[in-house]
Amino acid sequence: TGKMSQSLVITGQQKKDMVLLEANKLAKTGKLASVPHWINEWRPTDSIYLTSSQIDALLYEIKILNAPCQIEQGVAVMEQTLELYGMPNNWNRIVEFYLEAIEDLPLDAIIDMMRTCRMNLKWFPKPSELRSYINKDYWKRCTAEIKLNAMKAKSLVAMT
Repeated sequence: TGKMSQSLVITGQQKKDMVLLEANKLAKTGKLASVPHWINEWRPTDSIYLTSSQIDALLYEIKILNAPCQIEQGVAVMEQTLELYGMPNNWNRIVEFYLEAIEDLPLDAIIDMMRTCRMNLKWFPKPSELRSYINKDYWKRCTAEIKLNAMKAKSLVAMT
């Protein structure tokens, strides 16, 4: 087991190579499909291997992924799911409370949230319960945005 545990240790250089490889892929494609795992593993005491422009590119892509959808789209997805449960008689009066729960979410998070509700809940959740069904990918993107902003700040401090 000693040999196995040694082979699983990633050196600083291997980590740097992995980070730069993923940053170069982003530079070539211009699109980020998901958050690279190393971003959420990064700690403020860790080194920064990216340039300021690479950090900016990643931040830009994550902000695009996390951008709120048009509220009409979110309502349409929610109403489609609500049809399974039965549309409340007072929907026109309470829809604003549901909008508060989804107004800052991207469409993919709302779609996944509604899918989770359909697959797991006998009754449609109240507005205060809805956000607990947001998938982990959205929260990883939120965490990545915070960490990238911290990286950027650290790199700016290091330059002075």
